[in-house]
Amino acid sequence: MKSCSSVSFGARSYALSDIHGHIDPFHAALQLVDLDRDPAAELVLLGDYVDRGPASREVLETVRDLQQRFPERVTALLGNHDDWFLDWLDGDDDDSFLAVG
Repeated sequence: MKSCSSVSFGARSYALSDIHGHIDPFHAALQLVDLDRDPAAELVLLGDYVDRGPASREVLETVRDLQQRFPERVTALLGNHDDWFLDWLDGDDDDSFLAVG
């Protein structure tokens, strides 16, 4: 992931946040951004990709795919739900992540 200091805003900059495992609205928003057709479009994802919705894995795979396809135009930041999830995966959590979602 790129650091915040490397984000440069171009002619069309978009920000999305709080996806929370809801892949269909995420795909709908990405169609509006249209990174494939608009070479000036830049996207900053503000985190909270997981938790609550039924498709957290698909959301994470989509974020990874976007970063791989558009490394200079997509920045993905972590939100608090993503941090909680990573802590839970590392075993540094007392299962409070499971109680939050």
